[in-house]
Amino acid sequence: MRLRPRPLVLSLLRALGSTIALVVLYYLLPLDESSIPVVVLILASGLAGLVLLVAFQVRSIMKSPFPELRAVGALATSIPLFLLLFAATYFIMDRISAGIVIAGIGARVVVEAVRRGQQQRPRDRGYALRNEGSG
Repeated sequence: MRLRPRPLVLSLLRALGSTIALVVLYYLLPLDESSIPVVVLILASGLAGLVLLVAFQVRSIMKSPFPELRAVGALATSIPLFLLLFAATYFIMDRISAGIVIAGIGARVVVEAVRRGQQQRPRDRGYALRNEGSG
């Protein structure tokens, strides 16, 4: 069966629209201003929504005349939802732990560089003291 352009375009538009809607929803949710139970409820609802979405998508893939196209569209919707749920969970974990959770490898590199810079500072102090008196 040859794929016509219309189902392809509709599938791409649906995936793009759902991704845009998810990102907008992520930024509009009051994750940093709500109480912890409200945020946990939001995250649990998102996880339940992900499970329901995947179940619905599997069912629609099995019934579709173009299952490959439907599967790509399903992945294009499910993956952004999963990543945004992960990001929201990580954000909330960092908020709950008051900054104990370090945000990834990049932050660890910066922290290590600052720590090493602080260890080297006493060696540089003599240079700074010598130059202060000469001015």
